[in-house]
Amino acid sequence: MGCLIVRNDFLNENKAVVDAFLNEYSASTYSANEELDETAELAEKFSIMDAAVVSKALPYCNIVYMDGAKMKESVSKYLNVLYTANPASIGGAVPGDDFYYAK
Repeated sequence: MGCLIVRNDFLNENKAVVDAFLNEYSASTYSANEELDETAELAEKFSIMDAAVVSKALPYCNIVYMDGAKMKESVSKYLNVLYTANPASIGGAVPGDDFYYAK
């Protein structure tokens, strides 16, 4: 599981850069799922993992990109589960709407 987090001041000063990164990140997740052989070759080329292993594993990795309302809904549910289990795990409070970014 992964996510991208930036400080508000960085976002405010670099919105175009953040949006461009998110576009590339979205394209990368698409490629990882749809271009398995090419992704596996890249993983091996950059000494991440053997291409044969990557080819077999990728279809089961559930690599997704979410933004906007879908991201907010999913992350909000996740944070509520963590909060219910242990409020300190997310800083003692569920974040408000200003926690989420929609491009």
